[in-house]
Amino acid sequence: MSRPDASLADLIRRLPSGATVVAVTDDGSDPRHAPVRRLAASAALLTGGTVLYCVAPVFDAAPAPARPRLYFPPVAGGAAGRPHTGTRSRDLLLAEALEVAAPGLTVGVWLPSRDGPAGVAEAVAATGAALVLVAARARRAGVLDRTLEYLAARVPTPVVAVAPDGSWAPVTALGASDRDRRPRPGTVPVPVPRRLAPAAG
Repeated sequence: MSRPDASLADLIRRLPSGATVVAVTDDGSDPRHAPVRRLAASAALLTGGTVLYCVAPVFDAAPAPARPRLYFPPVAGGAAGRPHTGTRSRDLLLAEALEVAAPGLTVGVWLPSRDGPAGVAEAVAATGAALVLVAARARRAGVLDRTLEYLAARVPTPVVAVAPDGSWAPVTALGASDRDRRPRPGTVPVPVPRRLAPAAG
């Protein structure tokens, strides 16, 4: 994965201030996505930006909602005292968001309307994300796996694969070794929810 001297500073060196960092994840049940969420949160925190949990695992087909949804788990005051709503989507990734909650960090959850790479591309296009982090694939002898390279070809921003030990490596897009990965024109930043915005004065 990453070089021995690679660090979080190397990862965020070219990220703009206030960047949105997408962590491709599942609903929190698969531990292989935990290092992805942690690294994405650390990168977003250091840039004063947003970590966006995109629930669109690139290896697993999962039902998608009819339209994309963006929401912000209530991490500012913790989950204590919040009544259970009876809906899974409202509580989705709340525990994982609480694990990385820190002053200056906005944590959002994106439920795309499409599965897999198309859903990740949807999140990037809608938010202008500067970086996408995804769980690395386990290499198997004799098997050529281009899943991550295909994902990188679908999104206009750098993609980084994160291993279980937290090491990372950039992913080269399928069919191109050097390409422009800037966010598409017309994208907008993820809005900071009013309840998480710093108080004026």
